Amino acid sequence: MSILLESDSNTSVQSHFDELTFRTTILFLSVSLLSLGWLMIIDDVLLFLLDHLQPCKSECLNVFDPAQWSVVRWLSAIILGIMSALPLMVFHILQFSKPGLLPKEFKALKRWTLSGAFGIVLSSAVLIWWVFPKLYEWGYEHHTSVNLIAQYDASELLLYVFLSVWVMMIFSFTWLSLAFLGKGRMLNTQTAEFWRWRIYGFGTLLLLLSMPEQSSGLGLSLLILYWTSSEFVGSSWLKQAPNEFGNAATRLDHEGRKRRLMIADCSCLGANAHYGSEIIEGYSMMRFSGICTKKNDRNRLMEHVLSNRITDVIITGCDSRPCPDRLRENFSRLGTNLRGLDLMRLQNIRPGLPQRPQLDLECALATLDDPFPLHSTPQRLSEFMNEHSVLPSEILLTNLNPNGWSNYANNNSLVVAIESESELWNPMMAILSQE
Repeated sequence: MSILLESDSNTSVQSHFDELTFRTTILFLSVSLLSLGWLMIIDDVLLFLLDHLQPCKSECLNVFDPAQWSVVRWLSAIILGIMSALPLMVFHILQFSKPGLLPKEFKALKRWTLSGAFGIVLSSAVLIWWVFPKLYEWGYEHHTSVNLIAQYDASELLLYVFLSVWVMMIFSFTWLSLAFLGKGRMLNTQTAEFWRWRIYGFGTLLLLLSMPEQSSGLGLSLLILYWTSSEFVGSSWLKQAPNEFGNAATRLDHEGRKRRLMIADCSCLGANAHYGSEIIEGYSMMRFSGICTKKNDRNRLMEHVLSNRITDVIITGCDSRPCPDRLRENFSRLGTNLRGLDLMRLQNIRPGLPQRPQLDLECALATLDDPFPLHSTPQRLSEFMNEHSVLPSEILLTNLNPNGWSNYANNNSLVVAIESESELWNPMMAILSQE
């Protein structure tokens, strides 16, 4: 069942396929028409390029293979057609991707596609106008210095230029993909191998298919350069930690259902403290500043729930009632439970901020009655005290009844909220009264 983010509209899957077909058709026709347009004037363009690339002042260029010259004409027309359609490509990519991306992801995609398109055009111009003329001039000077007669194949002269531009586009696509995924925190130590196989594999295949027969010896060197440069560009993102703490482990509740729990550590716009700072075994954790008010936080939460198949979301600060109805509806469609520990209310019992927030969180989780059985709560609290060497005098039971009263605790006290009429009150009191 589909879910809707804050700015989404309910659109059928078929409409997305129709839109993809429509935009792909426009791009294909645009590249084809632009390539045919360039083909009509390609001879003049190639003559201009040859005049600029020619390293010798005398006549030293010739076409030794007319068939290869035809290949160069078509290849150059197609590459020029693709380059001319880059603005239209960027526009359609952004328009099609926007509804399916989170706001942060769309901003990253927009930034990197625009800068990437500009960088590809600029790099191509530098290669054609400055780099290759210098290389050909250096080669010509070397030939003349050893008394060789300079006779060059015009087809190969242009072929290497356009192949270099094509290879540069493949490199740029890979680097931009790594940057986009890294900035969007979709690329990390957990997903590194997944994206390596898909990005590097696609780029490697294109490079192998692009190499001409007379340059097959350069294939391995080019692939090594491609892999090492991509690893260098994406090194910081490939090694970055995931956007959350820990991993949600699949566990069975008392009814035998599979459950995966996450902790949404929300600071409630500064009114609450952040509690989670360490990994808690069996839970995944993310930090938020205000789930009930910030659309970006809700989108991040939804993304994590979807990608990790979370069945239970536990908010630290509130009891989850301030969360918008749209978020609750999405979780209901996914079969995900939403509730809160309400630690912000318990925090008000103390005069200052909690001195041991991590223990506050783990203490609250030890008394959680879902998905854990209610009757095992005293035992879990006792195990928590033994594991962390917490004295019974450091834990204060407070009445969950809003009409009830409770003594104020000092900053080092751990607070547990429980109904005084609950069947757990006496067992919990018995644990805390033990020496």
